[in-house]
Amino acid sequence: MAHKNFYPWMIDIDGNAINGISDHTLTGGGEIVRPRADGQSVPKMAYVNSVDPVAPFETSEIGSLLTTFGADPLAGYPIKTGDSVTLYCQLCDNLGGRLATGALKAVVNMGLVVPVSLSVGVEQVGSIQAQIWTISDGTNAPLVTTPTQALVGTPATDEVFWAGPAKLNNVEVDGVQSISITFGITVKKRKDGGQGAGAKYFTMLYIDVCQPVITIVCDDVDLFSTYKEGVAIASSTLVQLAKGSAGGSRASGSVHPQITVAAGMIVATGVSGSPQQCTIEIHPVKDGSNPMMAYVLAALI
Repeated sequence: MAHKNFYPWMIDIDGNAINGISDHTLTGGGEIVRPRADGQSVPKMAYVNSVDPVAPFETSEIGSLLTTFGADPLAGYPIKTGDSVTLYCQLCDNLGGRLATGALKAVVNMGLVVPVSLSVGVEQVGSIQAQIWTISDGTNAPLVTTPTQALVGTPATDEVFWAGPAKLNNVEVDGVQSISITFGITVKKRKDGGQGAGAKYFTMLYIDVCQPVITIVCDDVDLFSTYKEGVAIASSTLVQLAKGSAGGSRASGSVHPQITVAAGMIVATGVSGSPQQCTIEIHPVKDGSNPMMAYVLAALI
């Protein structure tokens, strides 16, 4: 039998092509239980208690993925009836070339795609991590896989992003060195007894908790004095990611991802390093009308 190697391919989220995939993972999610009883030291039966596959992935195309999520990334992207997310593991032949056929295809017909974290620096291009949560749509398994399939799509990695400007209460931050976001989304799932006794698939999921944190590392250690005890957000507070264009220059126009926080707290957590840098956290809260973190494409400030 010939040895096979596989590599990640672009991901299609309901018709939205996400390129720049550096990694994606498929988990079968089968929970095997082997009970012991009657004082025995060894199990005498085994069964599948539940099947709960997930598919985390990472991409450098931060803008494409955030745009797919829309104005409120914290809501995620729901995969409803008639939608799908498709992933491929592309086959590499024995002499090192990638093949257009022979791929493992994985399809999610119902679930939720949520952002997990992102990070960018002024000298390092960034990436964003996300998770595809799956449930059964009542007909299909949560994750449907088919081997030896032809690849669909043409990957074109044409986005890179660096740390851009930031504002705290309408004052621009000097010397931004890095920006990171932990989206803080916790997802819960439920089963339905109507599927029959001992149903193994989950049929409902929802966002249980959402507590994002934005972290800025900058050279302006004077900000520690202002924010060391925490200050409420009272005016324009945002971070931007600077998009790069082919040839290494920064792109122009309203093409740069911007995350704005309307309410919450700003706190400087410390000063460290040599040369010294200040770490600042933005803790968003819901203000009743705006998303906790509102996303748009904008010109750099």
